[in-house]
This record gives sequence, structure tokens and C-alpha cells, in this order.
Amino acid sequence: MRFILFTLLLIANLNVFACTVPPRTLLQSDEDLVSRSPNIALAKAQRQGNSDNNYVKFAFNTVETIKGKVPKEFYLEGFSAKETEDSPGDFSGHKMPEFWAFSAGNSILPGDCNAYGLFEIGKTYLIFYGGPTHVRSFEQISSKDDVWLNVVKLLIEREEHWKN
Repeated sequence: MRFILFTLLLIANLNVFACTVPPRTLLQSDEDLVSRSPNIALAKAQRQGNSDNNYVKFAFNTVETIKGKVPKEFYLEGFSAKETEDSPGDFSGHKMPEFWAFSAGNSILPGDCNAYGLFEIGKTYLIFYGGPTHVRSFEQISSKDDVWLNVVKLLIEREEHWKN
């Protein structure tokens, strides 16, 4: 009887372990990320507040819609870049080899099968809005010459060209 009770308790506690197999969408290719994302925008982090869980709730204002339709103001849960050790920022305009070689991104994977951005008030981010998250869904953009921003725009151009 004790063995059965122990086994049942063990099985019941397996739900505590989060995300044993991350979804493929977290690390899809850049092409797949852009093509499957319904909405992409440059947005500025305006303010932050508390969330119902361990995350921080950030308010964003859309600066430029790159693809689809993004509300003028929207909210995302994430983490404060100022409170996170080794926050990557914008990877020097996304010119650092680490960004491209290791599928790196301005995000944290806390274990619930989602990526969450590292945000700082006043900074601008390229947000992939309304779809599954990806490690590159929340990249900080500091200039119009940012390599990641221009790669995304080029992939969207190519996608639109092939639709016509």
C-alpha cells in the first residue's frame, strides 16, 4: 500500500517539472520565425509594473509596424534588463558573432516553454507580437542600421515578393 501511495505521489509531482521538451518554435530558423509571425513591430518600452507571477509587466508604444497589425499600445511580460546580469543589449547592432553563431537573443527561458524579453524603459525593441515566442522575439534595436532589423525587413520583402 505504501508503495502504491509513494508511486502516486511521485507521478502527481511530475507536473512540477516544467517544459521537458521545448517547442520547436523557440529555436526556429530566422526565415521560419519571420514567415510564421503574424505581427512584427518596432516598439518602445514606456513603463513597467507588477505582474501576477514572477515576471515584470512592460507597456510598449508601437513606433513602426513592420508586418501585420500591432496595437498602438500593448503589454508584455518579461524581465528587467537592468536587474539581469550579463544582459546582451543589442549585440553591438547585432554584429557580434555570438548572436548569429549560437541562436542567441535578448531573452530568458525560465522553464515554462516560452521566451521572455529583457527590457529597459526608454529602449526600442523589434517585437514579434501575437505568435509563439522565440529566443529572438524581443531584440533591442538601437539604430536603423541594426543588422537584425535589416535581415527581418529583407526576409519580409522576399516573402511578399513570392506571394505576388
